[in-house]
Amino acid sequence: KDACFGRDGADELKIEGCSALLSDGAMSSVERAAALRLRADALARRGEIDRAIADYDESLRLAPEDLRTYNNRAFAYNARGDYDRALADLDHVIGRDPTLAAAFNNRGVAYNGKAQYERAIADFDTAVRLDPAHAAAFLNRGVAWRARRQLDKALADVEEALRQKPDYASAFNERGGVWFDKGDYDRAIADYEQAIRLEPATARFHFNLGGTLAARGEHERAIAAFDAALRLKPDFAAAHYQRGNARFDRGDHEGAIADYDAAIRLDPANAAYFLSRGNAHNVRGERGRALRDFDESIRLQPDVAEARFYRGSARADAGEHDLAIADFDIAIRLDPDDARYVVGRGDAYYEKGDHERAIADYSTALRLDPRDASVWNARCWSRTILGQLQEALADCDESLRLDGSDANTLDSRGFTYLKMDDHVRARADFEAALTLNPASESSLLGRGIARLKAGDRQGGEADIAAARAIDPGIVERFAGYGFRP
Repeated sequence: KDACFGRDGADELKIEGCSALLSDGAMSSVERAAALRLRADALARRGEIDRAIADYDESLRLAPEDLRTYNNRAFAYNARGDYDRALADLDHVIGRDPTLAAAFNNRGVAYNGKAQYERAIADFDTAVRLDPAHAAAFLNRGVAWRARRQLDKALADVEEALRQKPDYASAFNERGGVWFDKGDYDRAIADYEQAIRLEPATARFHFNLGGTLAARGEHERAIAAFDAALRLKPDFAAAHYQRGNARFDRGDHEGAIADYDAAIRLDPANAAYFLSRGNAHNVRGERGRALRDFDESIRLQPDVAEARFYRGSARADAGEHDLAIADFDIAIRLDPDDARYVVGRGDAYYEKGDHERAIADYSTALRLDPRDASVWNARCWSRTILGQLQEALADCDESLRLDGSDANTLDSRGFTYLKMDDHVRARADFEAALTLNPASESSLLGRGIARLKAGDRQGGEADIAAARAIDPGIVERFAGYGFRP
């Protein structure tokens, strides 16, 4: 009896003690209700939420006026993500006892779960007014402030929780999240590590540490942290996913796909998992698999611009430029401020030979992101093809001002000078490009043409032959752009 009703003791002993008492048919209904509630509390703390709720249900059948049981069942509903049922229980409790701080705290947690942060904050305000020493209420209000991007208020609340309870692992974890959002990864890592020291068996603390290490580019340490999270919780889909991302960023595309596979098995309705796996397949040149994953990601979540962009890119790589443009159109409609989507469409128009539309898209992209040297180069090249030579030259100059060591732009400007009949400057640019990339077939061709124009027949023909050896069709292709030996 002491194991069940005593205030001390491990949850496992409490569950055993209460179970032994409940097997005794001689207990009164009041005692049975109390034993069921206490066993449910221990089960909930151990994460056995469904069993806990079943015990709370039976306890309330025997003692339907026990507000503690309603409050504690709401806690379990919150843990299961069943926020509407939690709110029903908590409204019942607060309606009968508006002085119970724990009920306001739990209702605030339910509102947090439903992303109704103003209501959540109001409940946490009431909880800390009723009980100024309620560390969990301060912590949970900090969670709500963080969700609303009020990071200084979040930090103040979490630090108050830690002042009241210096060994509060969840508060260290949450403060780590605030530091992460502020971009202070060193402090975030320190807090996550402290949370882990206090509660080394909590998977989400290792998971959050891994996410921060990955954001800082420490992929090996990130993978180790995700490994720890998965040892504790093998069915942690998000940890498989984030470990896959870390492996992808490290260049381990096969390992990334294995993790994405595991994440998808655990959570097959998550569009982001299919999107990332599709991207990994695409990088490996597995276009069919990539497109199937992108299709599924879009089926699950049609209004994600990133998925349209990646599918459009895969379609463009496969030469399906009209389908690619259709995807880029949707991506741009969903997020018109992302320059990548506009550049993707511009590149597809370029591949179709529609240089006017390509230039229009590159111009839009440059208004969105004028620091992207590669787009200045792309517009330079399309303008060169169309004969807009002064504008092309200005674009290439700007690209090289932003990135003076880009062989592609030196190559483009060399061809611009060729069209301007300035073979001296053209050759200088091709020489510089070949210093950076000696195997560039287009720069070899361009230098060959410049040499021919300067009367160096032997050198010119040698360069053109070297270009043909790399790409047998290069002379004919560049003739279509107006460049002939």
